[in-house]
Amino acid sequence: MYYKIPKSFFEQPQYSTLSPKAMVLYAMLLSKSELSIKNGWVDEKNKPYIYCTREQMARAMSVSERTAKRIFSELVKIGLVRVEKVYSDTSKRIYVENVLSRNYQHNPKETNSSLPPDDELRRILVEQFIQE
Repeated sequence: MYYKIPKSFFEQPQYSTLSPKAMVLYAMLLSKSELSIKNGWVDEKNKPYIYCTREQMARAMSVSERTAKRIFSELVKIGLVRVEKVYSDTSKRIYVENVLSRNYQHNPKETNSSLPPDDELRRILVEQFIQE
């Protein structure tokens, strides 16, 4: 088993501030998010989410919880993950943004766009993941 680190992290200037550990944590969280998709863990807007504590992140990366928090904050700051409190629970949902869909800026007025809108792109990515 391996984690996929998006090539965009090395090619797109908006990711130039990410530390290597933040890239690895993103890959780990994205992997968990892909598993959520496979298991149908989606919210009312059909967006996949994960639960992952700071302790779990720290253990997975062999770092302290304080370091895990700092690394996770890098991802939040740049918009690669967002956290939402669940009102019926004390847990917080983590939404992992897909780098591919973040790099794609859809303009509905463009008719010659070679890429689909975000919802269609998400559907395609889910299908590809399930086929792997």
